Amino acid sequence: MTGQASQVLALIPCVFAGTTTSTVFFLMGPVGEPGPFSDETATVRWVDYEAARRLIATTTTATGRERDLRALDLAFAIWRGLR
Repeated sequence: MTGQASQVLALIPCVFAGTTTSTVFFLMGPVGEPGPFSDETATVRWVDYEAARRLIATTTTATGRERDLRALDLAFAIWRGLR
């Protein structure tokens, strides 16, 4: 858990295959100030699109990296359409 309360802005219209599961993602918007995050989370920070791509590129699992880059691209496309 990130400690950030949020609201669903949109469903990212795809089911993403992982190495052992399938995942559905949502575009979320922050609500209020962030609180403490759980011990499952190493760090929390806000970054722009390019920085997010660079961070995701460090993922060691190719399937996870490709899934997360696709989810990011779709999320930003949806977000741009909402603005």
